[in-house]
Amino acid sequence: MTDRIGQALEQLAESGLSIRHVHISRIKPLETETILRYIAGIKYGVLTVENHSIIGGLGSAIAEIMSETGFSLPLKRIGIPDAYSRGGSFEYQCGLNNLTADQVVTAAKNLTGSNCREEDFQGTAAATEYFDLKMKQVVIKK
Repeated sequence: MTDRIGQALEQLAESGLSIRHVHISRIKPLETETILRYIAGIKYGVLTVENHSIIGGLGSAIAEIMSETGFSLPLKRIGIPDAYSRGGSFEYQCGLNNLTADQVVTAAKNLTGSNCREEDFQGTAAATEYFDLKMKQVVIKK
């Protein structure tokens, strides 16, 4: 998965998004203080990507930490859903479960709102303010 995330990070950087990447290799014991330091500077949301079940995984642990410490950021978990999976190659499984680099990029852009286009907001009061902010602000603050 690390290579896929690396590809996604490159694509996101090319599109002008600033992403903080944290590789967490183990879930127990979870370094809560370290995670809190990383979350503290985030502005738009947290995206977890794991190549196994999202039930009881890293995303769940991050959700618990955020809930218990009062962080009210959006959280998107990508991984294997709690359902029977079809057989197939690793590549097929990644595509089926939104784990390709392109799918991770799309999820990150959706989380930050950068998939929104100005023309989608034309005629609304928030359009100018929203897009002025987007042009001046890096999406996920480091």
